[in-house]
Amino acid sequence: MRAPDGESITGYDNPGVAEQAALSLGESTHVIDTVAPVYVPMIRTVVDGELQILGVGGWGAERLSVAENLLQAIKRKQLAIVHAFIARGADPDTCDEKGQPAIIWAVASGRSEIVQFLLEAGADPAATDPDGVTAIGLAVERGQMETVDVLKRYH
Repeated sequence: MRAPDGESITGYDNPGVAEQAALSLGESTHVIDTVAPVYVPMIRTVVDGELQILGVGGWGAERLSVAENLLQAIKRKQLAIVHAFIARGADPDTCDEKGQPAIIWAVASGRSEIVQFLLEAGADPAATDPDGVTAIGLAVERGQMETVDVLKRYH
């Protein structure tokens, strides 16, 4: 469960307990199922006192490592799910099977808040992909000035 302010996340073994805790915290609290199988809702949020599905289905998270799940969450542009897998121990500097670092995937997602979250979690802002492209270089190339500003704060 991720608090409405996005600052804290708490793990629960019992989904019912997580749901009740989220409802007690109120609006914009997220419940994330980090072991959601394929086609099962992975994230819900409290809206008007009820948990509502946010339309992100599981990708078979129970079959993947926390690092692989982190990359999937980044690719799907889901900050709350990224937070959940970092909380479960994923390395913010993890790379995919081709050597592409999470920070590069985050820039490619176009979501500066995911880039910032990874940097706050300890990701290396100078990490490069196998071709030597840096996160800031990719952000400049794509005209993502907000992301460039975020990356500059961590260089």
